[in-house]
Amino acid sequence: MKKSIIENENKSRALLMELSKKDSILKDMEFFFFF
Repeated sequence: MKKSIIENENKSRALLMELSKKDSILKDMEFFFFF
């Protein structure tokens, strides 16, 4: 039971990392288009 909770935490952390990467890429693109 505890193991699956840890796995879920790892998955959600990986998803957050992916989202923040996409977010920073979008910000970089906005920066690029504004200048």
